[in-house]
Amino acid sequence: RRSSDLTERLSLLLDRMNRGQGPVGAVLTDSADYKRTLRDLQKSVSDLRIVTSKLADNRTVMGKLINDQQYGDEVMKDMRSAMHSLASITAKIDTGRGTLGWLINDPELYIGLQDVVVGAQNSRLAKWMVQNRRKAGEERRKDATGKQQR
Repeated sequence: RRSSDLTERLSLLLDRMNRGQGPVGAVLTDSADYKRTLRDLQKSVSDLRIVTSKLADNRTVMGKLINDQQYGDEVMKDMRSAMHSLASITAKIDTGRGTLGWLINDPELYIGLQDVVVGAQNSRLAKWMVQNRRKAGEERRKDATGKQQR
């Protein structure tokens, strides 16, 4: 009886494979799905080869990070430092410290500055004064920069 059960199951399995069902059947019948899957797999393997060759190349950022321990350590140190600085800056802004913190956290200051800008835009005298003072500031900055370079 076991022999006939095994024979029957094997016969069903072979029948399914002959009809192209299941992964083995798809391979044996050379179906369109199989061909598409094989092309996709070949493309993926090709892409993977390209990526891994770039990872092995120390001229790429990722390759250098992976293969040059000292460089990777330096980059991580710089990233930690930058993240620490960014956290410090955002904490100050969030708590309202500094000019940017005031501007962001104090709606009255923002509204007041907005009122000044709108008022200045509507006044010929204010526009002239702003332009005049900006020009004077630029000249002072250029003079100071020139003296520092000497």
